[in-house]
Amino acid sequence: MVLADVFELYRKNFKVALSFAILLVFAFVFSLFPNVFVSSGSLFFDFNFNAYSVEILVLEFAALAIFAAVLAFFVSLTVFSVRKELSTMRVEYYLSEMVQKFSSKLFIFFLVYTVLLSLASFAIVFAGISPAWSVVLVLAVSAAFFFVPQAIVVDEESVENSVYNSVEFSLKNPRLFLLAAVVPTAMMAVVMSLEFVFDSFFLLGKFVSLVLALVFVVPFTEMLKTYVYMMKFEIIRHHEKLRPRHNRP
Repeated sequence: MVLADVFELYRKNFKVALSFAILLVFAFVFSLFPNVFVSSGSLFFDFNFNAYSVEILVLEFAALAIFAAVLAFFVSLTVFSVRKELSTMRVEYYLSEMVQKFSSKLFIFFLVYTVLLSLASFAIVFAGISPAWSVVLVLAVSAAFFFVPQAIVVDEESVENSVYNSVEFSLKNPRLFLLAAVVPTAMMAVVMSLEFVFDSFFLLGKFVSLVLALVFVVPFTEMLKTYVYMMKFEIIRHHEKLRPRHNRP
């Protein structure tokens, strides 16, 4: 039921999802750096900073900051589009006054989160921690920030309070958290399989997987996270249960 509703939300907001394709420009920009490579619908960074000059790292950080700003705008727009479908509001007011504020907060969050995750990854590499424990640590940190974009846009909270709300929601709703985490993971597994198939015949797998990740997996994931996050409101949860299937978003 949840996934069917989110697929319908994706269909109705396809133009918003398609806007993520603009981020493909950054795939080309980052591919110019020696410590970045594209694979499995993602960009991977080599965190061995000692191997690269300061100039390269500064340029890379500048590109990353611009990427975070653009991503923040699209994510806030995506979360907002789901919020708009599930609640009544003055759309014109929020579009003109609030999306910019949401984007600014998300930009700060994405930038700080990326820097902290990069430093943590560098520390893991420097400390020689085993890959298994490295994955556990990264997943634990990521899980704590999982619903921060939703908390910023839906609750209209500060970044600090949104982190708290994200953790609180995940702990109180483990099933919804697992649903919102497992479905995108399964989608990325399919994307990785398609990359292998396309590489076997056309050698274009990494580009196909990146397009699918940006245009479908990322916006769908944010819509799914927003849908389940808004179920914390009793009035919306009750309304969704009572609403006939043909009247759902």
